[in-house]
Amino acid sequence: KAFRELDPLRELLRSVLDGWTPPKICVIGDESAGKSTVLEHLAMLPIFPRKRRFCTRLAIHLRLRRAPVSKATLSVFAVSADGQEVLEGEPQTVPQENGWAWTQEEMFRLVSELSEE
Repeated sequence: KAFRELDPLRELLRSVLDGWTPPKICVIGDESAGKSTVLEHLAMLPIFPRKRRFCTRLAIHLRLRRAPVSKATLSVFAVSADGQEVLEGEPQTVPQENGWAWTQEEMFRLVSELSEE
């Protein structure tokens, strides 16, 4: 309901909030403590890997944006020692149905590639 009221004010809000930085949340915890579950509930999309044991093998940076159509995109960045991020490859659209399984496969593929280097 809140978005229904705010959507018509999008341009006004954009001009009023120009330069405003939204809050950031950092989720830290033990292995299998539910960190990805917290992010999945915030995103309201089933896109995070699931397994009984250790499964989120890489850091996740989640950015939420309000849009008329629900969509999730995966971008992979290489991060240098000085913190510079470089996009590797093209962003990929995460399927919404069983997106968690697709993301899990991508993480395993990336971890395998990194371990070969």
